[in-house]
Amino acid sequence: MSITLIRCVTRKGRLSRSKDPHLPMYPAMVRVSNVHNHNLFVADALKHWDVGAKATETLSRLFEIGHSPLLALDVLKSDLQMEHGENYIFASANRALCPDLKFCYRLYQKVFRKEYGEQSGPS
Repeated sequence: MSITLIRCVTRKGRLSRSKDPHLPMYPAMVRVSNVHNHNLFVADALKHWDVGAKATETLSRLFEIGHSPLLALDVLKSDLQMEHGENYIFASANRALCPDLKFCYRLYQKVFRKEYGEQSGPS
């Protein structure tokens, strides 16, 4: 991405002689070139995806029946391994199917708070 600012007033205080009608309101030119400095089609790129609804729902159910975040993630991974077989390595790299432990802890806190209220306070 490159941004070029265009001077509307010269150094002597006169307005620019440009005939561009957009220049007074938008004195800049923005060029976006869709070129990445990394490969977008590798398993490493999948770890940045949003967590899918199916994984969130499965984890929430596991939390409600008493699993800890770490144990719930292990159960989710074993289910993925049973479902995908030899392609498990690709499924486990996809964050939409298999979230990271940090996400599991945040979801656990959210489910816990919804069921029992805040951890500290008057109630």
